[in-house]
Amino acid sequence: MKFFGNEIGQVSVKTIEGLKKVNARSALVTENFYSNVMEKFDFEANLQITESQVAPIMKNIVSKNQRALSELDYSKLFEFICSAYLRSYRSRNLTANMIEIMVRTEFVEVKHRLSGHISVKHREGLDQNDIVVGDFQHSDPMNKTDSQMKNLHFQSYKVVLSRVKEEVQNYELHIVEFTRKRLITCDSPTVLFSDSGQVSSLVNAEQIYFPLSPRLALFYTRREANSSMKEWFASTVLQELFNDAIVRNARYGLVSHPDDYALIGPQEINSNVEELEISRVIDQINRSGNSETQ
Repeated sequence: MKFFGNEIGQVSVKTIEGLKKVNARSALVTENFYSNVMEKFDFEANLQITESQVAPIMKNIVSKNQRALSELDYSKLFEFICSAYLRSYRSRNLTANMIEIMVRTEFVEVKHRLSGHISVKHREGLDQNDIVVGDFQHSDPMNKTDSQMKNLHFQSYKVVLSRVKEEVQNYELHIVEFTRKRLITCDSPTVLFSDSGQVSSLVNAEQIYFPLSPRLALFYTRREANSSMKEWFASTVLQELFNDAIVRNARYGLVSHPDDYALIGPQEINSNVEELEISRVIDQINRSGNSETQ
């Protein structure tokens, strides 16, 4: 957030409570997001290490001192940006939606005894090679703040992040610089795209967007993807696409440079949005009999 601040370190923040100026370091800071999470302290310590390693990389990009990244810096930056998505309210809401779907369809998450493959199957269709690793029939997916939901989200975070780390070399980084147009950010600043629009799964993302400052964006594209979004140079169309996507991603608040408050002032915060179309997904699951996990 600090790269969106003015000369005295202030940013404009829009939440459901209104628009105000705050210190960039405290903007959208949420207390107790990881409270009651098993392994909480090790988890937060690891995050702090990653953030401290990434901070000088980002500073060098913004100051133009360094645009060519080493392999290690590239990996750390990619991991941080993916972590920013996975540890957001949007990601936690998505976990709750997925669990609600499994509860209502009586599906469970299973691991194949021999191959180790993870899938989702109806409990009546299990065989001797299926090991149940996720049975959520007694969970409350509507209560997104209880300790069980936080721990389920945390476990999902670890699994997905381990898969993402293996994907880093499959993405190419473009540093997009806007000279006239201005960008905004939010509590869930990592945006995932595919040719069909915004997506909710890092595994399925063909493009990953992250606003670094009002004029700089990090834009990752899959090297092998046959994407229609090849025109990644700065333009009015791209700026509007990125800012609109940030508004859709926001669950707690929007942030801008104080001079750009008009970009976030009129926007509504989607705090109670359904991350997945639950009824549609349930219909698909009932038709298919089983579904791969995201």
